[in-house]
Amino acid sequence: MNKKPASLFVIALLTFLSLTSTYEIIGYFLQNDPIPRRGERLRKDNRIAFLSIKKPPIVLIGNSLLDEAVDDAVLMSLIRRRILKIWSGGAESAWWYLAYKNVVIGSGHKPTAVYFFFRDYDLTEPTSRVTGPYELALDAIASPDEPLLDELAYPRWSDRLLLFLRRHWSLYANARFFQQSVNRTVKSCAAWLIHEDPWTPDEAIQRVFDDQRMDLQLLTRRQIEASAPSEDSVNASFDWQLRNSFLPAIVAMSRQRHILLTFVRMKTRDEAISHRQPRDLLIYINHLRNYLASEECGFIDGAIDPRIGIEHFGIGDHLSRSVGRPIFTSILAASIIKESHRWRSSNTNSRVTTVSS
Repeated sequence: MNKKPASLFVIALLTFLSLTSTYEIIGYFLQNDPIPRRGERLRKDNRIAFLSIKKPPIVLIGNSLLDEAVDDAVLMSLIRRRILKIWSGGAESAWWYLAYKNVVIGSGHKPTAVYFFFRDYDLTEPTSRVTGPYELALDAIASPDEPLLDELAYPRWSDRLLLFLRRHWSLYANARFFQQSVNRTVKSCAAWLIHEDPWTPDEAIQRVFDDQRMDLQLLTRRQIEASAPSEDSVNASFDWQLRNSFLPAIVAMSRQRHILLTFVRMKTRDEAISHRQPRDLLIYINHLRNYLASEECGFIDGAIDPRIGIEHFGIGDHLSRSVGRPIFTSILAASIIKESHRWRSSNTNSRVTTVSS
C-alpha cells in the first residue's frame, strides 16, 4: 500500500496548522488586526458625535435608495428642522436595527421622530444581506455582544459556524484583507514586468470598467434580481415573518424612549412600470399597515403615489438625482410637516399616513 499520499497530506496539514498558529500568536502580541472586531469601529462613528452635539430632531435610516431619493439641504429648508441621514449601500433590516440601536439610541440623543425607508418585504427579511461585504458593514456598527443579530441574521448552523470562525480564527476573519493584498501584489508585479508605473494597472482597469462603458440596462436588471424577495417572504405567514424579524425590537425600543416611528415604503421600478402589485405583496402590506397602526407607528406608502413614475428612476430601483430626487424630497417634506402637527397632539391614537395625490 502506498503511504506517500497520506504522508503528504499529514505534512501539509501540519504545515497549515503551524502557519495559522504562528499568525494567531503574532497577531495576539502585536494586536494588529487589519479588520477591527465588533465594537471597535462603533466607538469612532462620527454620526454618534453628530447626534449628541447637533441633536437633530429627525433621523432618516435606510440604504442607497434613501441617499439618492432625498436631498438633505432641500428637505431641511422645507421642513425647517435639522435632519441626519444614516444609510449604507445595500443595507437592509439587520443594518437598520443596529444603526437605530447603537448609533441613534446609543448616542444618548432622543430625536423626535425616526423614519425608516424600505422596499416591499425588507422589514421582515432579517437574513438578507448579512454576509460578505455586508457583514463587514454590520460589524462596523455592532457592539461586541449582539445576541438578537446573531439569532435572527444567522439562524442556520452553517451560518453560526462561519460566524464562530470569523470571531475566533483571525486568518479566516481576514481572508478578504489577504485577497486585497494579493490583488495589489499581482498588479504591482505586472506593472514591474512591463516597466510601467505601479498605478498603471489601476488606470487600465478604470478605463475598461468606466461608468460610460457600462450597460445600464444590464445593471438595472441585476440590481432588481438582487433585491427580489425570498421564498419565505412570499410564502410564510405575516405573524411568522414578524416574530422572526428585527421590527418588534425596533418598535419596542422606540416605545420605551417615546420616539415616534414612521416607515416609508419606496416605489420600485416594476411598480412604476406595471402600476400593479402582486396579490401576495398586497396582503403582506395590509398586514404590515395594520401592525404599525396597532403600535401607533406612521406608515407612508410611496409605492402607490401616482406622482412618481418610471421617468423619475435612474439605475435599478434608485430614483434619479436630477428628476426623481426633487419630487420625492418635496413629497417627503409634505408628509413630515403633516406628521409634525400630530406630534403636538397628545390625543393621537394612530399615525398611519398614505401618500397620495
